[in-house]
Amino acid sequence: MGAFTTFSTLNVDLVKLINSKEDKALVVYVVSTYVGGILSAAAGLVIGRLL
Repeated sequence: MGAFTTFSTLNVDLVKLINSKEDKALVVYVVSTYVGGILSAAAGLVIGRLL
């Protein structure tokens, strides 16, 4: 359930940013969360394989 609630929180934050018309903050938030998450997962896989 942790992933479900985390994803729900992400979506609530995105909707708040969309409604507040803060386009710059929205782009930074989306890029940092999605790209950062994918990069973190990839780094975890690489480190895991090295161990």
